Amino acid sequence: MAGFHVLRLMPEPTAVALLYAQQQQQLIYDNMGSGSEKIALIFNMGAGYCDVAVTAMAGGVSQIKALAGSATGGEDLLQNMMRHLLPDYDNLFSSRGINEIKSMGLLRVATQDAIHKLSFQESV
Repeated sequence: MAGFHVLRLMPEPTAVALLYAQQQQQLIYDNMGSGSEKIALIFNMGAGYCDVAVTAMAGGVSQIKALAGSATGGEDLLQNMMRHLLPDYDNLFSSRGINEIKSMGLLRVATQDAIHKLSFQESV
């Protein structure tokens, strides 16, 4: 590890939750005072996973309240979204001719594009 002394390894959502809590501490003091508690939900979805962390921040102290993870994401999300957009998806593309394969590919690309856009836009 490049000469580093590793004290602790932690899952990515835990690290993100702690970083978020650290950044928010200054805002809590500036805007609400130290007596208020703030709770944040950190949601991280990647190519083949979905992780969630819940953190509570109050009085300069941050605490991870809950962590959960799943191997759902990526391909699962894509397939479910394609079925949502086109409910009879399996029946339409059952013959698997050239036109059906081409149409399925176009739907897949459009769905992937929509998922990507939803990461920074409110609607697509």
